[in-house]
Amino acid sequence: QVVWDDETKIAIRQIYMGGLTLQDYITATDVLAQMAKSVPYTVHSLMDRTGVTSAPGIVLPAMRYANNHVPPNLGIRVVIKGDMFTHVIVDIGRRVAPRLVHDIYFADTLDEGRAIITKQSKVAYT
Repeated sequence: QVVWDDETKIAIRQIYMGGLTLQDYITATDVLAQMAKSVPYTVHSLMDRTGVTSAPGIVLPAMRYANNHVPPNLGIRVVIKGDMFTHVIVDIGRRVAPRLVHDIYFADTLDEGRAIITKQSKVAYT
Protein backbone atom coordinates (compact mmCIF):
# COMPACT_ATOMS: atom_id res chain seq x y z
CA GLN A 1 0.00 0.00 0.00
CA VAL A 2 1.26 3.49 -0.86
CA VAL A 3 -0.40 6.51 0.78
CA TRP A 4 0.30 10.12 1.66
CA ASP A 5 1.65 10.16 5.20
CA ASP A 6 0.29 13.62 5.91
CA GLU A 7 -2.43 15.99 4.71
CA THR A 8 0.08 18.52 3.37
CA LYS A 9 1.59 15.90 1.04
CA ILE A 10 5.14 16.27 2.34
CA ALA A 11 5.79 12.52 2.67
CA ILE A 12 4.59 9.32 1.04
CA ARG A 13 4.42 6.13 3.08
CA GLN A 14 5.03 2.78 1.41
CA ILE A 15 3.62 0.02 3.61
CA TYR A 16 5.11 -3.40 2.92
CA MET A 17 3.58 -6.55 4.45
CA GLY A 18 4.34 -10.26 4.43
CA GLY A 19 6.59 -11.91 1.87
CA LEU A 20 7.38 -9.51 -0.96
CA THR A 21 7.71 -10.16 -4.68
CA LEU A 22 9.48 -8.14 -7.33
CA GLN A 23 6.07 -7.11 -8.65
CA ASP A 24 5.13 -5.75 -5.19
CA TYR A 25 8.17 -3.46 -5.28
CA ILE A 26 7.57 -2.41 -8.89
CA THR A 27 3.92 -1.58 -8.22
CA ALA A 28 4.80 0.41 -5.08
CA THR A 29 7.51 2.29 -6.99
CA ASP A 30 5.13 3.17 -9.82
CA VAL A 31 2.48 4.45 -7.39
CA LEU A 32 5.11 6.42 -5.43
CA ALA A 33 6.37 8.01 -8.65
CA GLN A 34 2.86 8.95 -9.76
CA MET A 35 2.07 10.53 -6.38
CA ALA A 36 5.37 12.42 -6.21
CA LYS A 37 4.91 13.77 -9.74
CA SER A 38 1.49 15.13 -8.75
CA VAL A 39 3.10 17.93 -6.71
CA PRO A 40 5.62 20.59 -7.82
CA TYR A 41 7.91 20.34 -4.78
CA THR A 42 10.18 17.82 -3.06
CA VAL A 43 8.41 14.96 -1.30
CA HIS A 44 9.94 12.42 1.04
CA SER A 45 9.34 8.71 1.53
CA LEU A 46 8.81 6.46 4.54
CA MET A 47 9.27 2.81 3.60
CA ASP A 48 7.50 0.97 6.40
CA ARG A 49 8.85 -2.60 6.53
CA THR A 50 7.38 -3.32 9.98
CA GLY A 51 5.11 -6.06 8.63
CA VAL A 52 7.62 -7.71 6.28
CA THR A 53 8.14 -11.40 6.99
CA SER A 54 10.70 -12.09 4.26
CA ALA A 55 12.92 -10.19 1.86
CA PRO A 56 13.76 -12.52 -0.98
CA GLY A 57 16.63 -11.97 -3.37
CA ILE A 58 14.64 -9.64 -5.58
CA VAL A 59 15.71 -6.52 -3.74
CA LEU A 60 18.58 -5.61 -6.08
CA PRO A 61 16.44 -5.85 -9.24
CA ALA A 62 13.78 -3.82 -7.43
CA MET A 63 16.34 -1.16 -6.54
CA ARG A 64 17.55 -0.99 -10.14
CA TYR A 65 13.95 -0.52 -11.29
CA ALA A 66 13.27 2.17 -8.71
CA ASN A 67 16.55 3.94 -9.53
CA ASN A 68 15.30 4.41 -13.09
CA HIS A 69 11.70 5.32 -12.21
CA VAL A 70 11.67 7.58 -9.16
CA PRO A 71 11.04 11.22 -10.08
CA PRO A 72 13.64 13.93 -9.44
CA ASN A 73 11.51 15.56 -6.73
CA LEU A 74 11.86 12.54 -4.41
CA GLY A 75 13.91 13.68 -1.44
CA ILE A 76 14.79 11.86 1.75
CA ARG A 77 13.90 8.18 2.04
CA VAL A 78 13.60 6.56 5.44
CA VAL A 79 13.42 2.78 5.88
CA ILE A 80 11.40 1.81 8.95
CA LYS A 81 12.47 -1.47 10.60
CA GLY A 82 15.21 -2.23 8.12
CA ASP A 83 16.96 -5.43 9.16
CA MET A 84 20.68 -6.13 8.71
CA PHE A 85 19.98 -7.55 5.24
CA THR A 86 18.33 -4.27 4.25
CA HIS A 87 21.31 -2.28 5.55
CA VAL A 88 23.69 -4.43 3.48
CA ILE A 89 21.50 -4.14 0.39
CA VAL A 90 21.37 -0.35 0.73
CA ASP A 91 25.16 -0.30 0.97
CA ILE A 92 25.36 -2.35 -2.23
CA GLY A 93 22.68 -0.12 -3.71
CA ARG A 94 24.94 2.88 -3.32
CA ARG A 95 26.94 1.28 -6.14
CA VAL A 96 24.15 -0.13 -8.34
CA ALA A 97 21.38 2.45 -7.77
CA PRO A 98 23.12 5.60 -6.48
CA ARG A 99 20.31 8.02 -7.30
CA LEU A 100 17.87 5.91 -5.32
CA VAL A 101 19.86 5.53 -2.11
CA HIS A 102 21.76 8.79 -1.93
CA ASP A 103 19.50 10.28 0.79
CA ILE A 104 18.43 7.12 2.62
CA TYR A 105 18.18 6.78 6.39
CA PHE A 106 17.04 4.07 8.80
CA ALA A 107 14.61 4.35 11.74
CA ASP A 108 12.96 1.96 14.17
CA THR A 109 9.54 3.67 14.22
CA LEU A 110 7.40 5.87 11.99
CA ASP A 111 7.72 8.74 14.46
CA GLU A 112 11.51 8.45 14.37
CA GLY A 113 11.35 8.41 10.56
CA ARG A 114 9.21 11.53 10.52
CA ALA A 115 11.68 13.23 12.88
CA ILE A 116 14.54 12.37 10.52
CA ILE A 117 12.69 13.90 7.58
CA THR A 118 11.91 17.02 9.62
CA LYS A 119 15.53 17.38 10.76
CA GLN A 120 17.19 16.63 7.43
CA SER A 121 14.77 18.59 5.22
CA LYS A 122 14.00 21.35 7.73
CA VAL A 123 10.31 20.92 6.87
CA ALA A 124 7.89 19.92 9.61
CA TYR A 125 4.74 18.07 8.76
CA THR A 126 1.83 16.59 10.69
